[in-house]
Amino acid sequence: MGSSKRSPNRIFVLLGGVLNFIGLGYYSTVSSFIPTITIYLMRHNFGENSVNANWFPTLILLTSAAIMPLAGILERRTIFKVPLLLSALFCSLGILLSHLSVKSGYAFFTLTYCVMYGIGFGLNFPITPSVVIEWFPNHQCLACGSVFSGFGVGSIFFSQLQAYIVKPHGCNFKSV
Repeated sequence: MGSSKRSPNRIFVLLGGVLNFIGLGYYSTVSSFIPTITIYLMRHNFGENSVNANWFPTLILLTSAAIMPLAGILERRTIFKVPLLLSALFCSLGILLSHLSVKSGYAFFTLTYCVMYGIGFGLNFPITPSVVIEWFPNHQCLACGSVFSGFGVGSIFFSQLQAYIVKPHGCNFKSV
């Protein structure tokens, strides 16, 4: 990056990092969405007491923690865009495929919703701040703090979006 570190375009790197972490802020809303997921799984796939989705956030974090070292290795051996692209792919496919897998059973849903999203989360989380810090050598803490603020903004945004989509319709899962 050399002289481009002082480029006026570095603000776009910071903005991209913040927007990236706004997307990752979705993770913070998983806990508030668990009752809805549990009700759906109990009504459509399993008996009354056989579904426990309370550990979904833990499985997402466990998967992402296991993948984070791989993200660092991947960034050093390639360029930072490779783990970020894979992250977007895994996060998006994990959420998208969970719509189909929830109808196939609890194990498939756990694989797509928790494991695939966790892999995407783990590939992204360590890379974005490190890239932004490289572009702001004199203001590393400010840049990193700005990126992580996106995580909080994302949780606020996505929790409101979930409430807007789910709550007006109640728990009428016939239309899902």
